[in-house]
Amino acid sequence: MYELINPSQRRLRGCNTRQRKKLHLGEFRQLRGDISLRFKQPMDGAAFEAWVATWITWVESQHLYIALFGGALPIAGTDGMLLAEKSLTQEQLDAACAWLKANPEVAEITRAELRDAYYAEFGD
Repeated sequence: MYELINPSQRRLRGCNTRQRKKLHLGEFRQLRGDISLRFKQPMDGAAFEAWVATWITWVESQHLYIALFGGALPIAGTDGMLLAEKSLTQEQLDAACAWLKANPEVAEITRAELRDAYYAEFGD
């Protein structure tokens, strides 16, 4: 399991508000959710574009953002990130995973715990 990077209190005290905001530390830290999914059948270009359009519509309706979903055709699976404007919450990540599980094209979904959006590696 990934542990969130928490800077020491000494480092946070050494930074003023502008620096903490610029470095995304302390009260300005943002979290993201990493999602990996596999489709029931590999998708060609038109089917994948239709699926992505539906996924993007749902994500935008929740005021969220996605990144990195895609790959080489035909696509059997894909990985990506789910982000929020401030910081992603566990409830938002749960709702997105529930929507993906309910989608008829998706066979399997794997997600990571919330992690730092700026300092955590993708997929570690």
